[in-house]
Amino acid sequence: MNQRIKAIIIDDSIQFCKVLELLLLRHKDIELVGIANTFKDGKNLIEKYVPELLFLDVELDESDGFSLLKSIESDISKCIYTTIVSSHQKYVINSLRESCFDFLHKPVDAEELGEVISRFKVLKQNRKDNINVPLKGDKRLCISTVKGFIFTEISGVGYFEYDKIKKNWYVYLSGNEILYLKKSTNSEQITGLTDNFVQINKTQIINIAYLAGIENTHCIMHIPFLSVKHLTISQSNLKKLVHEFKSV
Repeated sequence: MNQRIKAIIIDDSIQFCKVLELLLLRHKDIELVGIANTFKDGKNLIEKYVPELLFLDVELDESDGFSLLKSIESDISKCIYTTIVSSHQKYVINSLRESCFDFLHKPVDAEELGEVISRFKVLKQNRKDNINVPLKGDKRLCISTVKGFIFTEISGVGYFEYDKIKKNWYVYLSGNEILYLKKSTNSEQITGLTDNFVQINKTQIINIAYLAGIENTHCIMHIPFLSVKHLTISQSNLKKLVHEFKSV
């Protein structure tokens, strides 16, 4: 039997904590080991249980969630995946800077919460399996989706593709998760996130770190994207792609 995932909620709203607790109860593999409404109580809970998953409000009674994260010993904090919970999107960038795992917008949607938990499981499994790719400096990204924002490492992204029917881009993540990006997103914005994202034709952008080879203009991808067979290189992008591939 798999061990349940320990989680903690820290939020100064008792009502919100109750709502999030009820939503978490739907996930049988999540064990909510504690709830705190103050900075001090939250820190004590974290040091006592060292949870894998932390749902943290930004605006606390006497301080803020980011200060709480900084106050925790580094050997403890590096074991915790923190999801910032707030009604203010202005905190998204700070969440990224503090290397938080994800961001949940209040009021929390059950489906969005489920997606956060699924992303956590995939990331945890990838690290457990030591899935590594030769990245040019892995880093955290903040990607705008139709539902809000996701935080992911470059190594969590396989490719992007433009949906001609829905007329917007989507990202294909490790764990076979597909998320549609904000409608206004274009290819230049995607490739501008990192040198690892290289456009291979008008509708596809790959994470070059997963490129294992090129066969008859088709990209052969590394695990966990080995089953992806439809990524095709246009003639105009082939020379650039080969050049980028040699630099990995």
